[in-house]
Amino acid sequence: MIKKLCLLAILLGILIYFPQTVAGVEIAITPGVQSAPYVPGTSYEFIFLIQSDPGRELNVQASGELAAYLELPMNSITLGPDGVMSIKVKLTVPQIDTPGKHSAELTISEKPVERLFGRPSGDVYAYAAVRAPIEVYVPCPDKCADVSFDASDTTVGQTAFFNVNIANTGSKDIASADGQVQVYDSQDNVVAVIPLTTVQNIAPGAYANLHSEWQATGDIGLYVAKATVNFDEYSRTLEDEFKIGDLFIDITSFSPVQFYTGEVAPVIIQIQSKWNQAISGIRAVIEVEDGEGKLIANAETPTSPSISAWGYGNLNAFLSFGELLTGNYVAKVTVYYQDKTSEKEFPINVSTKPASVLGETKFTFDKNMAIAVVLIVIIAALLFAYTQKKKRNYGR
Repeated sequence: MIKKLCLLAILLGILIYFPQTVAGVEIAITPGVQSAPYVPGTSYEFIFLIQSDPGRELNVQASGELAAYLELPMNSITLGPDGVMSIKVKLTVPQIDTPGKHSAELTISEKPVERLFGRPSGDVYAYAAVRAPIEVYVPCPDKCADVSFDASDTTVGQTAFFNVNIANTGSKDIASADGQVQVYDSQDNVVAVIPLTTVQNIAPGAYANLHSEWQATGDIGLYVAKATVNFDEYSRTLEDEFKIGDLFIDITSFSPVQFYTGEVAPVIIQIQSKWNQAISGIRAVIEVEDGEGKLIANAETPTSPSISAWGYGNLNAFLSFGELLTGNYVAKVTVYYQDKTSEKEFPINVSTKPASVLGETKFTFDKNMAIAVVLIVIIAALLFAYTQKKKRNYGR
């Protein structure tokens, strides 16, 4: 009986600890996106490859704006022993009055199980589903273009690249496209004006690329590039941010700044890369000096494997102050990386630990502790009930 009660308590604990959801299976569909020309009344056939668990039953549905024009061969499929099946669908393109992108979606979803653990499965089950759109792009009746702009990060003295992609989404040719790029620094000052290349005769549905280059100068930091793109009598203005960097690591913070005599304290040095490539082999040395420049404490961090381009990182060490006299000091931090160093000083204070800190006890009550308490209470209650029942039985 005791074993049964304990088993029941464990099961209750599991129900408390684990979320009451079960992950659905994985489903894959290829290709992810297909397209059909805008020719109203024309039908196009598309083949999709479905992959999932062998023998899995899946629903097949049409969704999206043009779902009514998508013909499916069946409403459900059962995958074979290899877990793969191809299906063919047909889209008949309707008359569409609004220019732009329109689509129908082939939706493949997992069939729901009827019941799970005695409950309706919809309460506790997450169902897998994937969608593959078939897109129809309706051109505008005049000159139209989709324009995008990208500016690349670079380093001081190196080349920054600016690229404009232009797609003719209209029904008429674009005779010529050109433009220029203006570069702004963090103070919104124009630091460079660079012309874009020129492209001619962009047919409806065709794509073209305009580009320019700039030898990056100035301070490291964040810049804004604004591209003005002209195509025939039309014009668009787009912008993108980019960074100019250098092989440099900035020391952004040092914590804590309050220390106590006689303790060994963990310290954290936060750093940020100003380089557009990963930097490896980073370490830091901490030197604490008094007002006369005398070294009174020092520490070195382990070597960090690397920090990502423009990324942040932490270097950790321990400082010991022994029976040092209390007062204000300076912590000099030197970060070593490749053949360079970065330095920064931080004011710190060393004092005697107050009684309130000495006697302080911290208590953390986390989820695992809460579960353990609940289990103990349940087990105790069950044991108490069992004991009382036995007493009543013996008293008869």
